[in-house]
Amino acid sequence: MHTVGFHFGTCGFMTAILLLTALGACFAQKPDDPAVRYAKKLDIVITNPIPLNRSAEPVIIPISQIVAKAPDFNGKFYRVKYKADMFEPLDIPSQIRMIPDGRNLEELVFQVDLVPLDKKTVELQYNPEGEGLPDYPEKTRSFEKWYTGGVNVAWENEIVAYRSYGGLIDFFGKSFPHLRIENLPPDSYHHERLWGVDPFVIGKKPGLCGVVLFEENNRIQCYGGGEGITFAHKAFAGGPVCTGAVVVMQEKGETAVTETYTLYNGRYYNEVRAVPSKKHLAKGVLIAPGMQKNDRETVRLDEKRGYLATQALTEEYGTIGLALVWNPDAFAGVYETDEGRFIKLKPAPDGSAAYLSLEVWYRGSAEQPASMDALVKMADELARGFSNPVKVEIR
Repeated sequence: MHTVGFHFGTCGFMTAILLLTALGACFAQKPDDPAVRYAKKLDIVITNPIPLNRSAEPVIIPISQIVAKAPDFNGKFYRVKYKADMFEPLDIPSQIRMIPDGRNLEELVFQVDLVPLDKKTVELQYNPEGEGLPDYPEKTRSFEKWYTGGVNVAWENEIVAYRSYGGLIDFFGKSFPHLRIENLPPDSYHHERLWGVDPFVIGKKPGLCGVVLFEENNRIQCYGGGEGITFAHKAFAGGPVCTGAVVVMQEKGETAVTETYTLYNGRYYNEVRAVPSKKHLAKGVLIAPGMQKNDRETVRLDEKRGYLATQALTEEYGTIGLALVWNPDAFAGVYETDEGRFIKLKPAPDGSAAYLSLEVWYRGSAEQPASMDALVKMADELARGFSNPVKVEIR
């Protein structure tokens, strides 16, 4: 009887043992490489005060408030996570943002889903010493010097992109979720491509968020060109949650108004904060963000709710939807020209005016919407949420 098999000699046996030992050393954890642990934690309670579904709702907490509760908090070694009553993954992607608008304000930012009248508790875990931040996927990105020699500033998430030039805002619609504007093809972005399009033709109009200041009998246009008018801009870092830019309009070298735009992951809108100079504030200024008019547009203005929405079918670019959202308590009237509509807002006690601006796109190569109901619903829900922000408590 003949048996077929393997035969190891002494040399082969020793080679196999050495190989297994080496593999074990590769896969075994080193004694001086301890598992990740977080020594301390805080509870963060987020409350939705109204009966409204809020998906991917931004939660913004100044680091100063966290340090007031936990003086040893370390922004270089932390994570935000759901309570341990769910399956992994439990991390809530987060980032610490600093907006370069002169306030030197650091904020912890993350997003949660809230059902109507919801109260949700998450954990902020941290180590007082060391460094170790999770490598969350990048969902937002910004470019401080973008296009034509860097005269634009641009920022994006995976569903929309914005840029600013001359004090107004332009946008790019996307055909599928992705980050794009650092690598636009070398062809016309004003014609629909597989990735999307820039469907917004502005010219001398206010685009989205071209601002006008009203003081006494004076009207100051803070977008476009003009003698002695210049613009400066800065971007702030993107990441898993948000990105954006700061745009400063100057009159003869002096700042007239500073606008800060923040774009969140999965959201179409910019969160905007506009601050006139002290000189203008002293004259009882009103801050009026604008929205350009488009041919064949349908308009919906609800002063009590706090939104203006327009939708227009274009011949080449598809359907464009625009919206401005504000707190009705700040509303001071509407100013209208042949080129645009402007919403006059009273400054808050800190001198700022806050509002949301958004642009949406239905691609020209697809079926067009029969109505603007979807846009109006979005604007109405944003207005309700904007006037009733979530409440945050640190415990």
